[in-house]
Amino acid sequence: MVHNADSGMASDALVRAWRTFGQGAAVAALVSVGTVLTTLGSEPDWKGVLVSCGQAVLTAVVTYAHNKVRPAL
Repeated sequence: MVHNADSGMASDALVRAWRTFGQGAAVAALVSVGTVLTTLGSEPDWKGVLVSCGQAVLTAVVTYAHNKVRPAL
């Protein structure tokens, strides 16, 4: 990866965190749709859906913190 001299580490870490959040949110959405589809006719497992979404958010936070502490070279 090539870094510009004028790009700050904070902005790079934030961009990476948002990208990771987007990827995690997409996977969480797919898992949630799968959960809802497998429970058609009964009450969906909303706790499982929330856990999946929470995992996407937590992954983005950890990615941001990691890139602040140890930025990519």
